[in-house]
Amino acid sequence: MNGVAYTSIVTRYDELAVPYTSGSAAGVHTSRSGSSALLGNAEHFATLSDPVVGADVLNALDPVHPRPVPCVCVPSFLS
Repeated sequence: MNGVAYTSIVTRYDELAVPYTSGSAAGVHTSRSGSSALLGNAEHFATLSDPVVGADVLNALDPVHPRPVPCVCVPSFLS
């Protein structure tokens, strides 16, 4: 991987990537949205506006200065 760190952010409620673990690969850090927040239930499209996923993305881009990941309820896109 030549010094590049890869992160895959997946959600267990994804209805398009089935199974949701298909977004994981050997040597890639996988962050499961909702695993740290009991209320996290974002599915594929809801991840676009999910503050938990947003914090995961920012933390993956800047792991030296991690931000707290909020624990908020994010309704699914279709609800």
